[in-house]
Amino acid sequence: MDPMLSAVCQLFTHLCAIPHPSGGETAITAHLAKHLSDLGLVPQLDEARNLRCILPPTPGMEDAPGIILQAHTDMVCVAAPGSDWNPEQDGITVINDGTFLRSDGQSSLGADNGIGVAVMLYLAQRTDLPHGKIQLLFTACEERGLVGASAMDPAWLEGFRYYINLDSFRSDAAIFASAGGLRQSWTHPIRWTPTARPYAFTLTLSGLIGGHSGFDIHRGRGNAISLLAQLLAYWNGPVASFSGGSSYNAIPTYAQAVVCTSDLDAFYQFIQETEQALKDRFGALEPELSLSAVPCAPPSLRWDEETRKEVLSFLTALPQGALEWRSDCTSTVAKSGNPAVVLEAGPALEVRHFARCATTTYMDEITEDTAASAAEFHFTQQQVNRYVPWEGRSSDPFLHQVQQCYHQITGKHMEPVAVHVGLECSTLLEKAPHLSGISLGADISDAHSVSERVTLDSIATLTQLIIQLVTIPTKEETQ
Repeated sequence: MDPMLSAVCQLFTHLCAIPHPSGGETAITAHLAKHLSDLGLVPQLDEARNLRCILPPTPGMEDAPGIILQAHTDMVCVAAPGSDWNPEQDGITVINDGTFLRSDGQSSLGADNGIGVAVMLYLAQRTDLPHGKIQLLFTACEERGLVGASAMDPAWLEGFRYYINLDSFRSDAAIFASAGGLRQSWTHPIRWTPTARPYAFTLTLSGLIGGHSGFDIHRGRGNAISLLAQLLAYWNGPVASFSGGSSYNAIPTYAQAVVCTSDLDAFYQFIQETEQALKDRFGALEPELSLSAVPCAPPSLRWDEETRKEVLSFLTALPQGALEWRSDCTSTVAKSGNPAVVLEAGPALEVRHFARCATTTYMDEITEDTAASAAEFHFTQQQVNRYVPWEGRSSDPFLHQVQQCYHQITGKHMEPVAVHVGLECSTLLEKAPHLSGISLGADISDAHSVSERVTLDSIATLTQLIIQLVTIPTKEETQ
């Protein structure tokens, strides 16, 4: 393996050994600070756990325009069904199969955004590169709604001309615009009534591919929460519990409910027919889809009829999947919804939903629609978090400069793209409109799932591109 690529992969593997879920970045931040300090650099930490480190300009490059490189330190943690992997305590086992880096199948990989962090650390180690002033900026809690970036002091962004975010999932794309995000959660009181049916089953919808609720939302994959809610609403039988999903950013791969019945033959026939209907509907999109019904002890209590109707009606009414498409980039979704998590929290059921929107108008529409559904079905909003879209320009000269460097390295064209995900570019560029910004990355597939993987070739391309951008462009501008 090329020494440069080997070094970046090694740095990434070291990062993966340290648990770093969103909100739990203390250990990874301490690791980064020590690593940078050991290189003779001076890292700074703010109260939101954002970390920055200045790489001083090399001799003769003092007048070159400064560049910010930025990646986030947290990851979306998804465990395989039945796995005992604990994101708060366990590291990630990284497998290098010669083509991809991937996990051992027990957890998500964290290439989002660990690859960006590793590339930045590699750059800090390269003392032989001529460059202007560079700021390495490691932000915290991105996956919970750009929390670290939102809390950052704008003064950290002063004194620089260019900003490169390393959170894209494509090595051949120059991202110039991204979607805004709307995270909401609601609760509904659970009202109970005695169970009168003699049989009970744990009903599990599983085996779905899932993926990132932005990058993969256009693929038409099943959302386990929405599908199971639709199934139960159609079946119209007693429900004693409902849960599913793992995080706002992940399309749910499983959902589970405890249901009661008095007619075993009709129930088994319904499950068999429903599973076949789902397989026919999704076909090759969901080859491992499974609907299982495992007998369990009948619970003493179940949801009363009003609770069942209101919960299932709300879940099926929530916006799900790709809803609108961009007019200026017809392959990109402009509006989507992801019913993300359902869990029982004490005497109430909690529902979490994530909408992504290319415009504030779309965001306002979903806000109004979900508020109307919540009011109709007696859900109480607990949390709402919004971040604005990044509406960049495909005509930005910095974007063209990036495309030229990419062509020099690969001989190929780099496509300017607007993406249907939330990037910290939206928040940071709102704080520092003087910056010209772009988002770059490696080729990451099935992010936020146990199938997450990143190609080795794209890691090498990204690293070469960043090296080119911090050296050749700055030298050209000082001539």
